[in-house]
Amino acid sequence: MKRELTITTEPLDEAKLVTQREMSHEMGAAVYFAGVVRGTEEGKSISAIDYEAFKPMAERQFHLIFDQVEKRWPIESIRLIHRTGLINVNERYQTLVSHIYAAGDVIGFPALAATSMEQARVAMVHAFDLKYKARVAPLFPLAVYSIPEVAMVGETEESCRGKSIDYCVGRAYYRQNARGQIAGDLNGLVKLVFRREDKKLLGVHIIGLSASELVHIGLMVLQTGGTIDTFIDSVFNYPTVGETYKYAAYDGLGQLAARDRQPR
Repeated sequence: MKRELTITTEPLDEAKLVTQREMSHEMGAAVYFAGVVRGTEEGKSISAIDYEAFKPMAERQFHLIFDQVEKRWPIESIRLIHRTGLINVNERYQTLVSHIYAAGDVIGFPALAATSMEQARVAMVHAFDLKYKARVAPLFPLAVYSIPEVAMVGETEESCRGKSIDYCVGRAYYRQNARGQIAGDLNGLVKLVFRREDKKLLGVHIIGLSASELVHIGLMVLQTGGTIDTFIDSVFNYPTVGETYKYAAYDGLGQLAARDRQPR
């Protein structure tokens, strides 16, 4: 009969440590860093647990002592389902068991509600061979639902400097915007980070009223590889906070002209 051992991450209650350590030695298996080994032998469920003096949770790793295990079970296949507490998946969100998919927090970064839903959609499109959504977009917005709201997508000034990108910045404040004045949000800000060479939009940063909503306007331009001219050429409803994009772009043009006048 084929015997199979599956490794999972199931942290155990410390109170069980003593008795389960004894059981572990009897079973001839050991797992390090607070984990449990589960397997089957002739249709019977088997567990074997051991701890190597409590390590920091951040260092939790799984290590099988194969020669010890094989003394008990002539294992023909081993499937590593979890690694360092996360589930390993491929670009279609399949686990090592191809008909089982995983998405969201259990697979790690970015662990956002928005990206988790998109990951699950990609997984189900693949599972049912629907052929319309093959990947999650590489750009995803971030938002903090505080007062005021904060949101961003794309590059920051710091990341541009780190990548040696020659960039410029355009800013517009809610206090200069009719809707911002009506709402009483005079401290809000839209900041555009764009490449100096061709004005290609690289990042959007917003603080203030509806920041989590407004960031999607910039996201669409980023995903299509657009420039800040997109905002200048577009017509925005008036009065709206979204119109702040246009004036941030105008400010960017002013900053760009000032840079170009500087001696090189």
